[in-house]
Formats: sequence, structure tokens, C-alpha cells
Amino acid sequence: MQQEFGVEVEWLGYELWPQSLEWPEDGPAVAPPANRPPTPTKLSLLCLLDGVTIPVRERPRKMRTFNAHQAVEYAKSYGVQDELVGRLYRALWEEGLEINHPDIIIEFATGLVPNLDDLRQAMTDDRFGDKVVDFDDDAYSKGIYNVPTYFIGEERLAEQPYSEIKKALNTFLQQTDELTEIYRHIEFPQGVGNRPYTFINMVSTVDGKIITGERDENVSDLGSNYDHFIMHRLENPRK
Repeated sequence: MQQEFGVEVEWLGYELWPQSLEWPEDGPAVAPPANRPPTPTKLSLLCLLDGVTIPVRERPRKMRTFNAHQAVEYAKSYGVQDELVGRLYRALWEEGLEINHPDIIIEFATGLVPNLDDLRQAMTDDRFGDKVVDFDDDAYSKGIYNVPTYFIGEERLAEQPYSEIKKALNTFLQQTDELTEIYRHIEFPQGVGNRPYTFINMVSTVDGKIITGERDENVSDLGSNYDHFIMHRLENPRK
């Protein structure tokens, strides 16, 4: 999506099996009738629609992902979250590795984050634990019932094939372009002599707040998606 549409992807961690959620008990295996043909899973159908072949691998049947989500949050500090997500996805689906194990995470974070010991300590201390949303209730309260769920403008797409995501992105970008064309060719004047000057690009609430919550919390809830787009346009006026 980034290469095709030039958009930034923000990864949000939703943990399917948090520590507070007990694993379901394994019941006795029930063999299907001998004359019943195999039924494809939803994941298999999505892969078929997108022309993706998942390698046949033995993967962990019961695996929590809390550490993996924390590691992605840590990687955001260095702008390498996309690379780490890609590595961890391939580690799980192509190699069948337990991507929640700290040693596995450290292995695939090597060369991306500068301080691997600090990354390990961050996972041990649950430094980014408040950034990870638990299923079921916490996720449901935010309107997330499936992973992955894609937020594109005001629309949410849950477990959709790439063709639907692409269609939603095209629609959103077209609408956004029409609304913000006036900002596309903005030019900033040269300073007077050697005197510096500052432009401030910001949004605020009606009562004048420019942050919400604590200072280190994400402020993506401040302003609409169009506000965010316009801010990025002003920061990069030639894009």
C-alpha cells in the first residue's frame, strides 16, 4: 500500500489472546464424514482472492502476541516499525516461529533498532503495554471485532481482500485530494536576511487544547482524518 499509494501505515496492536483470557480447552478431535470434501477457511479464501500462497509450516497453535506488539511500539521510536512487522510476519507464516518469544523478536530486530538490550528490557518491563489493546471487551469497545481491521478515513474494513482495501483507498484519496487541492502548491517565502522565522502547523480543540491525555500519548484522536491529511500536506507541500 505504501509503494502503490504513497500512504503511511500506522500499526495498532490488538492482542487476540491476552494474558487475562484463558485458552479454550481442547476437546476430542471429531473426524469429518469420509464423504465430506474439505472446506476452505476464511483465511484460505482471502489468500485465494489475493493470489497468495501460504507456505505449509507447523506453526504455534497457542501463542500470545503481547511482546511482539510491544516490540513494534518500540520500533516506532526509530521509524522502523514497518520493517519489523514485515520480518515478524514472515517469521510466523514462512518459518513457523513463535514470534512472541523475546529471543525470536531480538533476532529479527537485529539491524533495525540500535539497542537490543533496551528492547529486551522494554518487553520485560511492559514499557509499551498500555499501547496494546486486549480482546475481547477492550477491543469491542473500540469497534474492533476482527484482525486485521483497516481504518481508511471514516471507514473500517475487517478481514477484507486487497481489492476491497485498494478500492477504499482510491475513494478516500480522491475525496481528500478534492478537498485539499488548495494546499498542494503552497510556497513558503524566504527569510529576511539572516533572521529566522517559524511557521506553526497545528490543530486544537474548541477550548484550546493541543494534546489529549498525557504528553506521551498518541494524539490521533485530535482532529478528523481530513485535518490529519491537511497537516501532512502542509508539512510536505509538494506531495
